[in-house]
Amino acid sequence: MKTARRLMMGVMMAVVPLMAAAQKSVADMEQAFDTFVGWLADGGYVTASATETYSEGSYYKKYEFAAPKGKLKTVEELDRALSRNSVLGYESLVKRAGTNSADTKTIAYGKRNAIKIQFGTHKDRNYNVLLMRSRTDTTMRYAYALVWYDTKEQIAGNVYKIYGKDPAKHVSVGVYGMPGLSSLQSLSELSDGGMAHTVTTISSDGKVRMIRNGKTVEVDSIGAVGAIANMALKTSADFVIQLNTLHTTYFNPPTGTRPNQQHTLRTAVMGRVLKLCREHGKLLTPDDREFCRNVLMKWKKLCAEDLHREMLRLALKGL
Repeated sequence: MKTARRLMMGVMMAVVPLMAAAQKSVADMEQAFDTFVGWLADGGYVTASATETYSEGSYYKKYEFAAPKGKLKTVEELDRALSRNSVLGYESLVKRAGTNSADTKTIAYGKRNAIKIQFGTHKDRNYNVLLMRSRTDTTMRYAYALVWYDTKEQIAGNVYKIYGKDPAKHVSVGVYGMPGLSSLQSLSELSDGGMAHTVTTISSDGKVRMIRNGKTVEVDSIGAVGAIANMALKTSADFVIQLNTLHTTYFNPPTGTRPNQQHTLRTAVMGRVLKLCREHGKLLTPDDREFCRNVLMKWKKLCAEDLHREMLRLALKGL
């Protein structure tokens, strides 16, 4: 009994410093961000800014900046703060200009995490992205991102702070209140035969478990995309739901998918989007058509591959 107590006390003593370090790390990042933004404002280096607030206290802050090249040291200080605190963050991305890596990081935010922003898509820019869980609410998270690049005369870029629901702690919900596919999880059966499948988690080899008519089968991630796109389409809402799931799958490949699989998956998604728009665009109401066109146009701007942009251009013509 005494041994068990000593063991428990040892565990508690080990956990307390870790929790304190995590709290200090979150506070350090808050101070580093505020100091950097204050420096931008005082120096007149802010070229544009945006702040949005959402339900449950979540928010989005973005500052675009352009500073003299001699001020690189201050930008590097924020960069070092992000890297220093990444040890106690739960996700991060560091990518330097000129790197051939295809790694990106997509952050969801806003109401029901319906808005997404992707980092790491421009080869000529530096990225440092850090995600940290809230000290006071483990279902919420902070996302900090610094993006910058050099020109002959100045250093330009953006800095972000986003606070909101941690997608890993909440069910992802898409348009019309239907489940999104942020990790191909929990796609439940819907009425009217719209989605007669349930997709659960994906394993490291790219296999997805799918409950189909009460039976569990395994398909690869491309098969899962095919299952999504082959669901019955009867209404404008069906079309929007399907486009939403494909959009989310494109920017949030299933956990464990290797880079070469991600490329194949995204190309398959593009094929399904093109087929969806060409064959079923007539289902859309005027308002939904405008919504879908806006989604596709923004999607096209975020695509790094010429093939995918061209496929989206053709998909837009189908609407």
